[in-house]
Amino acid sequence: MRVFYAVRTAVVMPVFFLLTMATAAYLTLVVTVRGETEHVDHVIRFWAIAFLRLNGITYEVHEAFHPDPARPVIYVSNHRSNADIPVHFLAVPGDLRYLAKKELFGIPVFGTAIRKIGIVEIDRKAGAAFIGAIDSAMERAMARGHSIMVYPEGTRSSGPELKPFKKGAFHIAVAHELDVVPVTIVGTSEIWPPHTRVISSGHVEVTIHDPIPTAGLDASDVAKLTEHARDIIKDTFLARRQS
Repeated sequence: MRVFYAVRTAVVMPVFFLLTMATAAYLTLVVTVRGETEHVDHVIRFWAIAFLRLNGITYEVHEAFHPDPARPVIYVSNHRSNADIPVHFLAVPGDLRYLAKKELFGIPVFGTAIRKIGIVEIDRKAGAAFIGAIDSAMERAMARGHSIMVYPEGTRSSGPELKPFKKGAFHIAVAHELDVVPVTIVGTSEIWPPHTRVISSGHVEVTIHDPIPTAGLDASDVAKLTEHARDIIKDTFLARRQS
């Protein structure tokens, strides 16, 4: 099977790359001409569906949370693979946007598109300015009705344990009194492990947990909030892996 997956990846991914660039060009045109309408999110979901179907990936959602479309939240999830992003676009309710590293915005066509649709640019080398940039982007997202997905581990984890969570997103949630919704994803690291190019078929489980309210919290509560969200995700991740 490994040889089959390697050959399929070699065929599928160039096609998907072309689809991605075409989608990016189309979204840039649509947002420029019509603004950010519901059609944008339909196109994004089409792109995500294409990735999953081309690679034989299925997913299942265990959902405890049904969001109010008029109230953005901050989703926080463990991060196992580059496949997490298209899966989350489909599995997580509402209009979702991500934090993305600065380098992605320098890719011709693609960088313009993700900026147009509201993906949040981050520069981890910016220090204190990093929090300010996210804060401004979060305000714009709220104005557009978007929720934000954050991977607080900061990078993909490959072992059985989650990495420590960074506190930036939780500071933003407290500052804006936004609910934090933990999300656990299991199965993507087996499908597309970090630092590998071959994509296998497989099944992914996504658990969307109950929201953690932040109303009434302040900066002194951020560390406890961060660990609480991490514990929820970690416990579910370990349980799902063992089942």
